[in-house]
Amino acid sequence: MCRPQFSSPGRLELAVAVLALALVGCGESTGPDLAGDDTMTASIDGAPFEAFLVEVAPGAPSTLNMVGTTNTASSPVTQVSLLVTGVSGPGTFALESSSFPSTLALVTVTAGSTPSQWSTTNAAGPGSLTITSLSTDRVVGTFQFVADPDPGTAATGQVSVTNGAFDVTF
Repeated sequence: MCRPQFSSPGRLELAVAVLALALVGCGESTGPDLAGDDTMTASIDGAPFEAFLVEVAPGAPSTLNMVGTTNTASSPVTQVSLLVTGVSGPGTFALESSSFPSTLALVTVTAGSTPSQWSTTNAAGPGSLTITSLSTDRVVGTFQFVADPDPGTAATGQVSVTNGAFDVTF
């Protein structure tokens, strides 16, 4: 099976930039929900992850971009980013290298100025995102994936994300 690989950090940086631009550039997003109504939780290598801030931006028709970030006042800052295209309703979407660029999952950990990043674009491991409820203003679901370190970052070894859940409004 042919699996797309990033042969240089430039391709990875482009994918991350596209995800970030989609999140901040979409006029449909209502911005961060600092009141705490939106949630994203998971276990990352067995450690609890709870987003302080969840940004979701439905992109072009049938595209969902979501980023959960821990409190930026603490260190390290951890982000879980999810990108899924082809969304027309509830369903399960593969998060693995064979499905890139239709789907993408990232874990980014930044301590000081040195980021470590893992992604499903290089991962051989399985992963999935399941949307259990989708309306014009809310999405609810679960996710899990295994991601490999991205070239050009300080990441080493695989990272396993389990028990992921989200409930966010647009």
